[in-house]
Amino acid sequence: MDMQVAKKKLGLKERYAVMTRGLDWTPSYQKMEDIYPYIAYEGIKIHDWDKWEDPFRLTMDAYWKYQAEKERKLLGMVQARGQVKVSDVALDLDASRDQVKNWIYDLVDKGFFTGYINWDEGTLYSSDAAQLRGNNKCPNCGGQVELAGKGVVKCPYCGAEIYLS
Repeated sequence: MDMQVAKKKLGLKERYAVMTRGLDWTPSYQKMEDIYPYIAYEGIKIHDWDKWEDPFRLTMDAYWKYQAEKERKLLGMVQARGQVKVSDVALDLDASRDQVKNWIYDLVDKGFFTGYINWDEGTLYSSDAAQLRGNNKCPNCGGQVELAGKGVVKCPYCGAEIYLS
């Protein structure tokens, strides 16, 4: 009777090492400096690649989950606040303006985001704010209304709250 021994499950670091092993190589036909002339200017000098550890250790699956989480946070920020500055989103999500722009386009392509953006102001508006665009007057006092949050418009003059559908 042979007993089967369960295979030890590899940790994240070990799985990453198995997936990326053999990707480093040493050229034999040219000098490394000739192939990669700018490597000396980068400021990172790695003498032994076998001892180097990738600080991110992201698989593609983990990367997609990470990006999806950032997009989810972006969508939540816009829906909760109604309007948000692109620069604020970039700061909150530790991303560049171009990354935020790409996430917005990606969310629009997936059909998750509707609204509008004013790139000159750098402000992103939810679909609730888009409803306001044509009629931004308070039905109570006629004053200029502001988006207060998800589906809510508030008049700063009389305090009336208008709920958008």
